[in-house]
This record gives sequence, C-alpha cells and structure tokens, in this order.
Amino acid sequence: MARLFDDYLSSGRQAEAWATLNSTGWSLPDARAAAERLAAATDRPLLTLQLRAWIAFSQQTDIPERYGY
Repeated sequence: MARLFDDYLSSGRQAEAWATLNSTGWSLPDARAAAERLAAATDRPLLTLQLRAWIAFSQQTDIPERYGY
C-alpha cells in the first residue's frame, strides 16, 4: 500500500494518495508518516487540518505502535 501511496503522491494525485491512506494494510507508524507527507504536499487547508488532527490523535491514543489497520 505504501508504494502505491508514494506513486500517487509523487505524481501529484493527492486524492488517490488519500484513498490509499484510508485503505487497510498500513502499520500505524507508516500511516502516520504518509499522513505527514500528504499534509505537507497538499494545498487544501481542510485536508491538512484533518491529517494533522489524525496524526495528533494517533500519537495520543493507547493503541500499540505495532498495530495496523
């Protein structure tokens, strides 16, 4: 999933990158890193806000880092 996300992000296809980020198959640390990259790449303020909120939430929960989705 991460490679597909990278392909979409590098080609400017942010909507598709977002869709892959919302798919199963990610570890929590990898999803967090991808969300940070997408937040930095997008020019959509609402998407940036949503991604940053999810990143903050994922860092403050009791979910073990080894879990994925």
